Amino acid sequence: MNDNLRDALITNYDSSNISIKQSNIEGECVIEGITLLRIKKLKLVLAVFLSIITCGIFLLLLRWFFKLRKTFLYKEVYKIQDCTHVLVLNSDKTLVFQNLENNDLKANQKDDQSYDKAFCFQNRMLRYVYYEQKGLRYFQALEFPVIEMDFNQLRQQNFLDKNQVHDNQQHYGKCERVIDIPSLPSYLFKEMTSPFYFLQYISMLLWIFETYIQFSIMIFSVSFAVTCLNYIMMRISLKKLQQMAHINDNLTVLRKSTSQLPCDYIPGDEGEAQQILTKELAVGDIIVLQDKQVLPCDCILICGEALLNEVTLTGESLPIPKYPLPSQNQKFSYSKNFNKYILYEGTEIFQSKKDQNQQVLAKVIRVGFQSFKGQILRSVLYPKPLKFDYYLNAMYYLVGLLVIVLIVYFSRIYQMYVLNFPQQFYFYRFFDTVTWIIPPFLPIFAAISQTLAMMRLRLYHIYGIDPQKTFISGKVTHMCFDKTGTLTQNGMNVYGYFNENLDQMITKQMVQEENRCNDIQHKLFSTCHGAYLINGEIVGDMLDIEMVKFSGYQIQNVQDNINIKFKSSHPNTQNELQVMKMFEFSSEMQSMSCVAYDIKAQKSYLFLKGAPEKVRDMCQSSTIPSNFKYMQNKLSLKGFRLIAMAYKELSSSKEAIDLTREELEQNLRFLGFLILENQLKEDTPEAIQSLKEAQIECKIISGDNPLTTLQTGIECQIVDGNRKVYYIDIENSQINLSLIENEEIKPYQIQNQSEIQTITQLISQEEQFVITGKVLDHFYDNLRNASSISLQQLSDINYSIVSENKSLTSSLRSKSQYPNDLFQQLICKTQIFSRMRPEQKRIIIETLQNSGIKVGMIGDGANDCAAIKQGDIGISFACADAAFSAPFSSKSQSIKCVERILLEGRCTMAINIEVFRNIVTQNVMKYISVMILLQEAQNFGSLEFTYLGFLIGIPIVAFIAYSKPPTKLQPYVPDDKFYGLYNTLSMYSQFIIFGVAFFLGYWVITSQSWHVVTTELDESNGLKAYNMSGELNSVIFLMINPLYNLSCIVYHISYPFKQSIFKNIFLFPWLVISTPYLLLTIIMPEYNISALDISSSLSEHRIIMLYVLIIVISSFFISFFLEKLILKKIFGPKKIKETI
Repeated sequence: MNDNLRDALITNYDSSNISIKQSNIEGECVIEGITLLRIKKLKLVLAVFLSIITCGIFLLLLRWFFKLRKTFLYKEVYKIQDCTHVLVLNSDKTLVFQNLENNDLKANQKDDQSYDKAFCFQNRMLRYVYYEQKGLRYFQALEFPVIEMDFNQLRQQNFLDKNQVHDNQQHYGKCERVIDIPSLPSYLFKEMTSPFYFLQYISMLLWIFETYIQFSIMIFSVSFAVTCLNYIMMRISLKKLQQMAHINDNLTVLRKSTSQLPCDYIPGDEGEAQQILTKELAVGDIIVLQDKQVLPCDCILICGEALLNEVTLTGESLPIPKYPLPSQNQKFSYSKNFNKYILYEGTEIFQSKKDQNQQVLAKVIRVGFQSFKGQILRSVLYPKPLKFDYYLNAMYYLVGLLVIVLIVYFSRIYQMYVLNFPQQFYFYRFFDTVTWIIPPFLPIFAAISQTLAMMRLRLYHIYGIDPQKTFISGKVTHMCFDKTGTLTQNGMNVYGYFNENLDQMITKQMVQEENRCNDIQHKLFSTCHGAYLINGEIVGDMLDIEMVKFSGYQIQNVQDNINIKFKSSHPNTQNELQVMKMFEFSSEMQSMSCVAYDIKAQKSYLFLKGAPEKVRDMCQSSTIPSNFKYMQNKLSLKGFRLIAMAYKELSSSKEAIDLTREELEQNLRFLGFLILENQLKEDTPEAIQSLKEAQIECKIISGDNPLTTLQTGIECQIVDGNRKVYYIDIENSQINLSLIENEEIKPYQIQNQSEIQTITQLISQEEQFVITGKVLDHFYDNLRNASSISLQQLSDINYSIVSENKSLTSSLRSKSQYPNDLFQQLICKTQIFSRMRPEQKRIIIETLQNSGIKVGMIGDGANDCAAIKQGDIGISFACADAAFSAPFSSKSQSIKCVERILLEGRCTMAINIEVFRNIVTQNVMKYISVMILLQEAQNFGSLEFTYLGFLIGIPIVAFIAYSKPPTKLQPYVPDDKFYGLYNTLSMYSQFIIFGVAFFLGYWVITSQSWHVVTTELDESNGLKAYNMSGELNSVIFLMINPLYNLSCIVYHISYPFKQSIFKNIFLFPWLVISTPYLLLTIIMPEYNISALDISSSLSEHRIIMLYVLIIVISSFFISFFLEKLILKKIFGPKKIKETI
């Protein structure tokens, strides 16, 4: 559908008569609005009649024009009973019609009434059901109502019988995902009846009437072949998705016994174990979990415990503990706090622990496309439409060009009248004008160049799922990097730790020389972590693994007691620590904790570790050393990663079990800092330097400490370490400004100036800043009316910001224009963000995009997934299934993949620009030639058109697509604004120069006394046609052939986006061989193919043809020097910093 029409329909979209309620199974593919419609039966009959009498034309019009289909076939209704269809507005702003059905669902309505039938429709693999509640009418995706149940209800082992399994499968779907692949005939019919192809059919029909039968057949054959090729590529892509979606395995399920039940049977008794295929599963089933099992659905753990590998969802192969639902009346939800109870489809069970019932059981809650993995697959199947500036710019340019050529057409009508052309020839010539200017093969060669770029990336072990993203990557000017695991190594080294007074550093050597296993810090190291012993090997986050190794303790699994998570003991002591309760690390809380029991001391402890500022707030102020802030800043500025530690003794084991996390994590005693080294990857500085030299604005978005992240930025040269850095924070609602210099932080204030005035002056001096998120909040609240800092001042500066952001969302949603603009300017100028939560990372990317910036994001973990998906290009280091949600995934862990992707993107953009210029120039030259030939009632013959189009023109643009990128990224972005000054001057200068060359050729041949002039159309069997041979025809044809090649040389783009033309292994040999031959045939026409019917009289006047050759060569040199030495030098590509 046309974008403008779609936008108009959305603007006038009326969803007031019914609403849509969001569910927990839609993922990103949600519905924003619904309108009830009823089909007009009389209009439907009329549509069938009109389609029959118009041979299907009216049917195609209804398919092409959405608004016509809506107004002609449907009318809006209010009552659901009157509705036959619904108009669905999806979140990607697409509008679709769906049939409304009345099925035997026995849907449980929200007013607690049960109905035998329910109104529903299917949209994007999900079923939506109609509900009424207290006067509200809405549709909602049909899902198993777990959020309406409490924990005790979900824990109940209500085993399903055969009828319940059937009903639940009818309601919530089967545990399978069917992705249909259209047949070749249906695909061909859909694609080849589009408006684009229909325009081609009209053109071919006109060409047949003009006796260009051979040319028409070739056009259709190429279009058909390309459509078949697109089908093959689409089929391969869908086959891969089918493999991802495929679920086929055996598992054990507990269901009601199929044998005769005793008369005293009570529902809830132990079910019968049955071996079934996964596709036979139903929502509500109880499944028995086993080690190494890959889950076929989303389920809730109700008995036992399990460690899961969620690499297919997060890209991180870490053990994630899952616990059974506690016996509580609390309502269930899909919030992050309840993730510890949910087992997601596609995850693998590392190991499980049985409870007193000697089973590990889970209840199925989501299957098929409703599961979390199914939601990801839906987003891949229905991606958001991408708007390409390239195509939009091309259309703007072609519209302007079309106006010019139509003016030329109307200026030639008089000549057609003089030559006594039949009336239909005016019509033919008009449509020829339109169809020649619009390049039909442009999307084909764009797809070829993108596919070739993807293939080249695979050679560097970079894999992509969306070829169009290679094109978009060519315009990226900003790159955002996660820190840990992306810029730095995945591994961590424990440097040592500071004691509770922060006055003594305990190093590895001291630990080895002294027996410190009984120190409270070492007890924390051995228990408060997410590392687990699996098959004799410690697995988990590298920080936790290194911390456990540093402690000297050994982890042991406990299989016979579900109340003990694991135990830890030291080989040099008989003491043993038992971990009774574990609170996993939370990015929101920035900490983790555990409850451990010391058998020797017979004491229970709460151990906690996390971000220093978070841990400080949880500790008793009397236990915080006075040098806490000083040591934190000093160590952070040296690039160390700090983990603060705290603990408290618990009065009893009952207190440890009964109290919540919030109740436990307070009034703690500070224990010191664990100090870790996280070094840069060896090639990170080199890769960043290459990007900086190419003027790519680099930013770090991390969850780490601001000063540590700043140091990383300095080490990898994202931040200039030779310049002063000003640190701005908020303490007690007041701005606190400090100067960071020589690894020291000193208070800073300009005399007789407020903090705001000081900051304003520093900004005007283009200083660098370290700013926390509290400062951004303060700016938002207090600088609303501060005229001392204007947006213009902010846009003119270049400074670095390190932001510990806490409330970006509220700033973005503000209705006040000034704070939003200020916030946006700050984000655009920011180079380092820290303490960022996953959603905040995404918001940063979105804010940059709202500023008109093309931005990429690269990361290695689950915390980066949202930002990676939000970016114009996203790059993941994950090689698991999670990577298919990222446009690009790199098998190598080096960030050099960024430069390679940007190189391929700019090369692809340059190729498409070059292809567009060549195709349009070829068509314009052909149009000018035909207009000249019109002077003598001549035109190119069918074979001549075929020769020009398929033997000369298409090979050139096809071989251009094989161009490769250079080895080094340059500070330029291709200019795809065809209506811009450079492209306009470049192309129109070629039109004029080559047009003049044709007119000179015309003048040379027509001024000869031996030239035979034709003044009327050829007539055969009573039908008039163009004269398709003659001296003028031959001269113009001989000129246009080499000019196709020579214009390609003029337009060729090499530095800074592509390799030299000499390195194109297809294009260069083609030009070397074909160009001399085509030039030679000008003075020796007899060497042309005889079927082209070149006038034999030209061979007798070689001197005249030499003049024609000189005209062709001269036009080439004039065009070449004008393009390369004048236009490119003056108006050519601008550096990135000149365009932002």
